[in-house]
Amino acid sequence: MGPFDPQSALQGKSIFLVLQDLQDAHTLQPLLSPDKLLAGQIPAQSEGHDAQGRSLLMLCKPFTEFANVGWLITLVDMTEIRRALQQRDQALHFISHDIRAPNASILTLLEMQRNSMEPLQADELLKRIEKYAQASLRMAESFVRLASAQSNEYRVAPLDLASVLQDAVDDAWTQASNQEASVTILQIPDSAPCLGDRPLLARALANVLNNAIKYSPAQGTVQCSLYARGPNWVISIRDEGPGIDPAQQDRLFKPFSRLHDLTHPNISGVGLGLALVHTVVKRHGGSLEVESAEGQGAEFRLVLPASASD
Repeated sequence: MGPFDPQSALQGKSIFLVLQDLQDAHTLQPLLSPDKLLAGQIPAQSEGHDAQGRSLLMLCKPFTEFANVGWLITLVDMTEIRRALQQRDQALHFISHDIRAPNASILTLLEMQRNSMEPLQADELLKRIEKYAQASLRMAESFVRLASAQSNEYRVAPLDLASVLQDAVDDAWTQASNQEASVTILQIPDSAPCLGDRPLLARALANVLNNAIKYSPAQGTVQCSLYARGPNWVISIRDEGPGIDPAQQDRLFKPFSRLHDLTHPNISGVGLGLALVHTVVKRHGGSLEVESAEGQGAEFRLVLPASASD
């Protein structure tokens, strides 16, 4: 229950104080309040979210014991169930729409090839089929990575974030060169000890760098930094791309959400890369920060708990 520690501290507390942060997800009003209780307006069953991000089902039942009238309030933690349902909905969306699109394109291409008076040359046909097949494969791999990051147990071990960042920048060199962009490290300590799952953190960094490079203009520069901030390490990645409208930034980390489909239709993607970044950073006990404005590039900051060096 958060600040009520130990559990004995709950004894004698007002139930309204204990549950004050349990709010209806739509109205943001407390599920339980003195006014609602006195007016008898508390439903037998309602669901809300608390300050820790949990989904809680609240069951309320009045009872009478001798001359006293009271309420029996039961809380059921629905967080894992809601998360599983959300993942199911994401999977259905992915299968029914995104993964079908490139395969449908392949079938359409073959049908046109059979019925066309001027069919494509074999090399051109194979090139187009390969393009759609590669797109489908990338989508499937991205979805599997996200599902794994959300549900699998992390293999936490001591690691050096400075080394992880340096490797990610080195790996991004080919992509940056093809884009006629560059990636530089402005600031990095000799070592940045941390506890985490190195492959997943490396994948998260690669996703942020990939996005930064994709949206960079020709001759653009992606700037990376790693520095300490209190008990945390901060990895900053800044690009010179189109920027992100602050009003749209809450959609950044939602699966299948792409903000630049209309302005940059030539840039491929299914909208799962930043969702994976968000999941990995959160499960490491960290946070994500975004600083951007339209036309002024974007800076993503991965804030991760530091660990003391030996």
